[in-house]
Amino acid sequence: MEEASHPDAFAAKQCRDKLTPGRGNVHTTASASFWVLAAFASLGFGAALPVALAAPTAPHPKGSSSAVAAIAPPSHSSRAAPTSDAATDAPKKDPFEKKPLQPGVVHFVRGGKTTAIKLASAGQVPKEGLATLGDVLAKSKNERKPIDVGLAALIVKVSDHFGGRPIEVVAGSWSAKPGSTRHVAHTSGRAVDIRVPGVPLDAVRDYCATLPHAGVGYYPKEQLVHLDTRTMSRAWTEP
Repeated sequence: MEEASHPDAFAAKQCRDKLTPGRGNVHTTASASFWVLAAFASLGFGAALPVALAAPTAPHPKGSSSAVAAIAPPSHSSRAAPTSDAATDAPKKDPFEKKPLQPGVVHFVRGGKTTAIKLASAGQVPKEGLATLGDVLAKSKNERKPIDVGLAALIVKVSDHFGGRPIEVVAGSWSAKPGSTRHVAHTSGRAVDIRVPGVPLDAVRDYCATLPHAGVGYYPKEQLVHLDTRTMSRAWTEP
């Protein structure tokens, strides 16, 4: 359709004349946009042009970009690597831990004599081994006491953890004095005082403190670790 044949063509032409430089007043961008849209609306094209009018924007400084940059989410490459506490939370490996050559076999040292006793077999403490342990831990033959199975199991764990190193017996079991309630664990065959040659005393203490149903005493002056079997675990240090 030619412009001259439309009844509103003359109005549209007048609008264009107003927007042409040198023909009357010069309008702002917003006013010009309004008149253009009004002209198109008069021609019947208004429904096809859903354009929102915006307020005029300030001119951009020289050298700046007029483009509006969208804020995009950071890419995976720019994100900081997730931190993990697994390494810091993981327990430190005992440098003195070693796989034993003969698991369950404990080498006791007492009074210059070494005695090897098999204290674990198929998850059980052999009766023969428990009887021999009673002889080793007794202060004398007349003070021999039946040894608690739980104590034997603790001693096996200590021996195996440190690679089957000898267990030096500082004190074992003895007879209680009449009317005395001291050292009841020793007098009932439930305790032993030990050292592990080649292993620092605090390392022995630290491992023993991880054992269930164990009483662990740390005696740095006497250079020994007390170990007994009990219902509730407990650890202490003697100055």
